[in-house]
Amino acid sequence: MMQTHFDAIVVGAGPAGVSAALTLRARNKSVLMCYSDQGALKTAHRVDNYPGMPRMPGEEMLRIFHAQCEEAGVVMYPHAVRQMLPMGDTVSVMAGEELFTASCAILCVGVVRQSRIPGETEYVGRGVSYCATCDGMFYRGKKIAVISAYHEGVEECNFLASLAGETCYFSEKKHDRAGLADNVLVMDGRVTEILGDGKHVTSVRAGDEEFPVDGVFILRPATPPDQMIPGLALEDGAIWTDEGFATNLPGVFAAGDCTGMPYQAPVAAGQGNAAALSAVRFLDQK
Repeated sequence: MMQTHFDAIVVGAGPAGVSAALTLRARNKSVLMCYSDQGALKTAHRVDNYPGMPRMPGEEMLRIFHAQCEEAGVVMYPHAVRQMLPMGDTVSVMAGEELFTASCAILCVGVVRQSRIPGETEYVGRGVSYCATCDGMFYRGKKIAVISAYHEGVEECNFLASLAGETCYFSEKKHDRAGLADNVLVMDGRVTEILGDGKHVTSVRAGDEEFPVDGVFILRPATPPDQMIPGLALEDGAIWTDEGFATNLPGVFAAGDCTGMPYQAPVAAGQGNAAALSAVRFLDQK
């Protein structure tokens, strides 16, 4: 059975997340690393300014990073974090289909560049959700729209279809939809707007048609941090932190590109180390 409570949860597996996780392990803290992809570094043809790894392809750097994490005892969990809730002494994290808790968390999610659907932000928590496991139960017997950007959304959609009265599946980006349950209605076109009455979602628009729904689930490989964690403070679109990389939420830290420029692997690694040391102090004072 998989361990469900950790001293720290690190969200992201790039230079900042790896550095944070290794530092936490060096201080004898249990660490879970959640990640849905490997960020911008994976696509880098060559990195020339990372100490000790000259002229290294980004994908090879990540392979070495992750092997080092596994050797250090970091629990690697390659699934997107859908929701994170600071709950006083602990932080609750929903990733994939699992619920984890930790005494603190470090966000190293990089830059999540996503254009939001008109109406999406307005109706978050009022019919728009990013977590099937968290909110699916509220839509038993109701009609929902699932907007998915990747194949992994198929499994979550099938779970939702087992609860909802009617489930419509819209593709936000082209992907393999094989495996969708027979009772899922696969829709043509992309959702261009989420509509509501000011209080709750009432429908979605795709092309020239409007489809009445009770709820909308948006499934993407990464969730913008302010949607992942209610109340998280941003500044100029980046996560706000103090000098010790603590956010405005107790027990939640952030490092790397998600905290703003410059977007450089060596900078992210250094920030991940500093954020982990702050997290260690936080843990030791509890």
